[in-house]
Amino acid sequence: MCYVGAESFFVDWCAVTDNPSWLLDLSAVPVVVVAGGRGSAFYHSTLTDGRVQFFRDTAFPLEFADVASGAAHHYRLELHGTASYLWSIDGQVVDAGVPEGAYPDSTAVIIWGAGREYVDATTRWDYVRYGVIPVDASGDFDGSDSVDLFDYYFAHECLTNRRPGINGGPHLDAGPGCRFTDFDFDGDVDLRDLAAFQNQFRRSP
Repeated sequence: MCYVGAESFFVDWCAVTDNPSWLLDLSAVPVVVVAGGRGSAFYHSTLTDGRVQFFRDTAFPLEFADVASGAAHHYRLELHGTASYLWSIDGQVVDAGVPEGAYPDSTAVIIWGAGREYVDATTRWDYVRYGVIPVDASGDFDGSDSVDLFDYYFAHECLTNRRPGINGGPHLDAGPGCRFTDFDFDGDVDLRDLAAFQNQFRRSP
């Protein structure tokens, strides 16, 4: 993975499933997102229709969060080397703490998928994203040291989308994934932020 040694890293995904939550009692993994490797940093998320399970290590208790059934939810894992990790659902922090080790390392992998082993179920993915966490108010989503059309795609999403964890408009919490385009640090992404983005915009060479 080309992000080995990065000071920060995120995995972001949006999904909806109708797999029932009782599957967690069977230790089933109907819908899963895993960030890990052979090292000590391991983050395992299991999703069901009404409940989500977060697992890091057998030395730690499982973390659970209830979610609204029948709706897509936005999940985000933020990592800051060996200093801290943060796991959020729809922009709300569910678990945070100190990692066992740095991630990603040379053995790092990200796996996502869904199964129908126990019940006939449907899972839909909106997206799975990962990369270096953008600098707040930089407009530079991909860390390329330029603000261009690629960054505009994500800035526009932060301005216009109305879904859990990503809400555009005045006085609406834009969520952690949109801090890069919140130029006035007021927690939302609105037309003032778009104007500031335009002032930094330039086409890629």
